Amino acid sequence: MLVVQDDGKGIAQEVLTAFHAGLAGGIGLGGMRERLAELGGSLEVRSPGNGSLIRSTIPIAAGDAKHSEPLTAFGEPA
Repeated sequence: MLVVQDDGKGIAQEVLTAFHAGLAGGIGLGGMRERLAELGGSLEVRSPGNGSLIRSTIPIAAGDAKHSEPLTAFGEPA
């Protein structure tokens, strides 16, 4: 699982509506969702107006996991 969260101005409502309706394509959020789906994963996007949260999840088999604890962006234990 990878979570990216910020406290910026958020994502425009029309962009979120198109994404949740499955209409967003290309290299942005729609492209991320498509690539994750190819791997059996999912993409969650939330933006309440004061920041955004994007959570991508890709399932892996228990034997495939190299680490059991969360890692930082640099691959070190969190």
